[in-house]
Amino acid sequence: MSRLFDSVKTRLTLTVALIVLFYTALLLALTYGLMREMAERNSAELADTVLEEADTHITRFFRNMEEVAYSLARYSTVYDKDIPRLRELILTNVWARRSYMRALYLGTENGNMYEWGYGEGFVDNAPVFAPGYDPRVRPWYRDALAADGFAVTDPYLYASIDDYGITCVLPVYHPESGERVGVLGLDIMLDALQNLVEEFEISMGGKVLLVDRSGSPIVDQFSSTAGGELRASIREVSGQELPGRFMADSGGVPHFFSYKKNPVTDWMIFVGLPLPEIMASTYAGIRLSVALYFFLMILLLITLEWSVGRMVIEPVEKMVQTIDRMRSGEGSARIDIARNDEFGLLARSFNGLADRVQEYARDMERQVQERTDRLQILQQENLRLRIIEEKERIYGYLHDSLGSRLTNIFISNNVARSAATVDGGVLKDMQDRIEENAQAGLDDLKEILSSSMEIDRRMIDFSIVLELQVRRRLELKAIGFSYDGRVAELNFLPRGMAVEVEKVLQELVTNVLKHADARQVNLTTDLTGERLHLVFRDDGRGFDPRSLPVGCFGLRGIRQRLERRGGSLNITSTPGERTEVVIDLPLVECESGDRGE
Repeated sequence: MSRLFDSVKTRLTLTVALIVLFYTALLLALTYGLMREMAERNSAELADTVLEEADTHITRFFRNMEEVAYSLARYSTVYDKDIPRLRELILTNVWARRSYMRALYLGTENGNMYEWGYGEGFVDNAPVFAPGYDPRVRPWYRDALAADGFAVTDPYLYASIDDYGITCVLPVYHPESGERVGVLGLDIMLDALQNLVEEFEISMGGKVLLVDRSGSPIVDQFSSTAGGELRASIREVSGQELPGRFMADSGGVPHFFSYKKNPVTDWMIFVGLPLPEIMASTYAGIRLSVALYFFLMILLLITLEWSVGRMVIEPVEKMVQTIDRMRSGEGSARIDIARNDEFGLLARSFNGLADRVQEYARDMERQVQERTDRLQILQQENLRLRIIEEKERIYGYLHDSLGSRLTNIFISNNVARSAATVDGGVLKDMQDRIEENAQAGLDDLKEILSSSMEIDRRMIDFSIVLELQVRRRLELKAIGFSYDGRVAELNFLPRGMAVEVEKVLQELVTNVLKHADARQVNLTTDLTGERLHLVFRDDGRGFDPRSLPVGCFGLRGIRQRLERRGGSLNITSTPGERTEVVIDLPLVECESGDRGE
């Protein structure tokens, strides 16, 4: 079993199958989510549309009742209470709307009741009331006065029949005196309102629920299936922002509800659509998608198996077989793949490599011998270069140390010769300087010959030592000098760096004395982090750093010594203008350089 999974073909097939299966499942999940989200969005839009239609029907119905009430209130027969004509007017209007209207009446301010209608509870179209009946204490009368206009009452128990209904009411005023005559009422039975709602054509098995201002149902198409969850959801959303939506079960079936408040009656209208019917088309689409995806996945796997086996597995197996033959000692075995793709290139490259391996084996001893000979030559050349480098180092020290001392002696001797016949004090001072520079030159020569990097004198303040050395040499030609950089950290420089800085400055001062014809020199030193930064400027006649004379060893020697220690030398100068030399040295590299020397 383990050998089966060691096969590239098996692992590749399983990998491709798992990848295809993973992305197919992912695609199915995304498709299901998108289709379900789309179905829920469509159901919400459908519920809102049905809700708007139901609200429009109800609003239109009660607006019609409002028009009837205002139309009747304008008749003189009503506000003058012409009883015979009023009876005829009321019966005519009730008969025309007998499918939903039970009665029409006028309750007056003095407590009289003029009512006529059709159906149960009427005798000769007149109702039978209990003794002492007063319309002014009835709910419909009080609601009309409170609204002071057209209003629709919540359901209440009628006085002339043991049944519930609603009343559309409107206060009636005399057009001339403006006095209130009474309240006009139009009775509508709840069964008639239920029949009116049943006439709404709601798709997908949708149903309507009307709830009055107290939360009691007026028309309930869910009455046979509604459970406690639906009632609880209705109570919960009654005080929330309108319109809105929610999910609830009715008869064990989840429904999607949309609700709003009717502007005429102030009742809540709920429209519920059964979720299974909404999602039926979605589920059918998902089942079709699943079947299609799996069919395509199987087709894709078969295609990949065939194409991968032909394009990848077959040439790989040929290569493995050829390698096994070569391991067994058949050196002439080669890969037989006549293709122009990557595998063909790989086979040709492998065959060419096998041919060259045999040739390389024959030439190996000769190449080893040649490389051994070359290594000996390189070692000799390395020794020669190290000797040359040591000579250059000694020459550099001779140039920087003894050269500067001899330059000082030369200049001091010229000054002394000039002052021999003029000023004996100057002659004596120049002779002392010649003796001092000669002794310093001998000390430098001893140091070079002994390769010692120790400093015989102790640096109490290295910045002061630098300033005095440079200033005293520049005074020989009356060159002004300014120094900026007396920092205490300079006293902790490695001894090798201190020597290097002294010798570099000696060479720079020597160049100024010999070539610059300067009037002022400025030196700046700065110790930042692990690096020493020096800037040496003069206002002399300048030169072109790119065209140094062949025999100019001073600047070249400085650059070589700085580069050996990981430093750098940057010269900025133009003929006829000043010269600026910037030196940068790393402290760590200097310390390692000291140890190397």
